[in-house]
Amino acid sequence: ATSSPLCTFVESEVYDAEFCEDTKGNGYWKIRTSKAGEDGNIEQCYTAKMLLVCDGSTSYLGQKLGLVQKGSVSEAVCSHAYVKGGTHEWTNA
Repeated sequence: ATSSPLCTFVESEVYDAEFCEDTKGNGYWKIRTSKAGEDGNIEQCYTAKMLLVCDGSTSYLGQKLGLVQKGSVSEAVCSHAYVKGGTHEWTNA
């Protein structure tokens, strides 16, 4: 986790999120997380103005929020390889 006076970034498993409004009509996200700790799972609750769902095309949270169709399958494959400089015969055509 990293933080500044204006924001906090936390990496943990989000198991629930809902969009809420305060008494002035301002929207915010209420986010519930679970993180493995020494004594079992530690549950925490956060509020945020923005929620990023970046866990892929079969996102559990995306499905729960209705952003991703339930039961969807991946539509892409990604792979990578490290090639040490000077060990290949590739040229820029």
